[in-house]
Amino acid sequence: MRVENHGVIVIGDYLNINSSWVPTELITGRDGRIEIGNEVAINYGTIIVAGKGVTIGSGTMVGQHCIISDLDIPETAVAPGPGAPNPIIIGRDVWLAARVTIRPGVTIGDGAVVVAGSIVESDVPAHAMASGIPARLLPKLAAAARPVSNSLNPGVGLAAATVNEDIGTIVPMLRGNLISDFSLDELAHELAAAKVNPTIDATILAWTDFPQSLTLVPRSDARDFCVIWTRPEGAVPTFARLLAGDAIDEAQLTSEVDAFCDQIERCAANYRNVLLPMWTGPAYLRGQPLIDGRPGGALSTLCAMNLRLLTRVSGRANVFVFNAARWQAAVGPAAWNPRAWYLGHMAMARPLIVEAARDIRAALGALYGRRRTLLVLDSDDALWGGSVLESIDSVAPIAHAYADFQLALRLLKRRGLSLARLVNPGKSSLLKAILHRSASVLREDDFLICGTPEGDEIANIARLTTRLGVSLDAVVYIGAQEKVRNGVRAALPAVYVPDWPSDKLLFPSALHGLCCFDTAQGIIGPVVAAK
Repeated sequence: MRVENHGVIVIGDYLNINSSWVPTELITGRDGRIEIGNEVAINYGTIIVAGKGVTIGSGTMVGQHCIISDLDIPETAVAPGPGAPNPIIIGRDVWLAARVTIRPGVTIGDGAVVVAGSIVESDVPAHAMASGIPARLLPKLAAAARPVSNSLNPGVGLAAATVNEDIGTIVPMLRGNLISDFSLDELAHELAAAKVNPTIDATILAWTDFPQSLTLVPRSDARDFCVIWTRPEGAVPTFARLLAGDAIDEAQLTSEVDAFCDQIERCAANYRNVLLPMWTGPAYLRGQPLIDGRPGGALSTLCAMNLRLLTRVSGRANVFVFNAARWQAAVGPAAWNPRAWYLGHMAMARPLIVEAARDIRAALGALYGRRRTLLVLDSDDALWGGSVLESIDSVAPIAHAYADFQLALRLLKRRGLSLARLVNPGKSSLLKAILHRSASVLREDDFLICGTPEGDEIANIARLTTRLGVSLDAVVYIGAQEKVRNGVRAALPAVYVPDWPSDKLLFPSALHGLCCFDTAQGIIGPVVAAK
């Protein structure tokens, strides 16, 4: 983060500022004062500028890329320019979603919510919701519909909000469209599944109107996302002719792929985020395996089309391409039902749709601030598979599985996830010795340690989150004992507790299969040419 303090900055207890991807900035002029209360969470890319005064009450959450400045031009706080500062007051337990701008002189009352992308130019009463440019008041929030403080990722793109009674917090309602050349009714149903955070309302644009539906301007309240899912033969007519056995012009095929990408880019200008599954073919379409991988074959052509698609849309920061082939592999033969195409123009069977919906929900959650950011492991059961006294070197397959499991944990850590272990003090020295074995991928300092008496995981998790200043809905708990997992689920419903295999050889694949750690930021560095 960046701090330029020429005045006074007062910070309360348990302030949580996330600058993981873009720096958060606190700037005061010579007469400026920023005062932040207790248990405040501020997400990345936010700028807080005080030429005279900015006050943020306790328990408030500020989303990513917000601007809170008591000057019309924030830069003039340090280098004086035109316009006088006008203090901003933000009350307690306020929720400012992503990309909110608070203009000089505004007061926001306790418990208020400001919807993503809003510009607030006038006061917002306590427990009210404001949305728009400029922001206008929506119906008042119920007392129960207040945000939980201390979230690592408070910013979300709200179009509306509902209350999830299971976790006692505001659940953002994301609204968007589904565009396809086949029926996506089942995907809309899956995305709207109950008890999913964020809740999703997807409107289906008629497949019979494709590709004209790509040019439609969405409603103002349905621009959070768009899923564009097409069959390759439906989006690229020349590929359909190739499947029919006709000779094709490769230049014409490339031109049609480029035209489709141009439509995607124009469509993306109308939405905050666009999700685009790659082109695949049904498993029953065997083709000609001996020649399909050669130039001009169906496999070679489809791979080239997908590569062209990936290359063309990579320049759009709000377009994300999904590996739909993974969905097919996860489901197997059940991914396709040829009868369904003729009966209702359903290109994919329900099992594949369910798998796709899991990834889409996880992606939208990550894009709108609902990513899980803290992984808590029961050291004995999850990290070492039950008994720390067993000699893991004596069984090569198990040793290899542990090493791969730790590699997967390290990858998550490099993507910004925090790792924590619940440690029984009586075994901590032995665990430390194991972690420092030469074969270990992880070390002691890779983990946050919660050294508390064994058998009280619920209290330990609650104590750990309080100490770190994160909310329970940012936590994933991994433990191998089913009884303990059920206890954590019942006592802490906001914590995600996945089922965990008893077979140690399945630990790595179980961790890789979790869909709660998605992020739009990677760790991929520049490509280095081989010498």
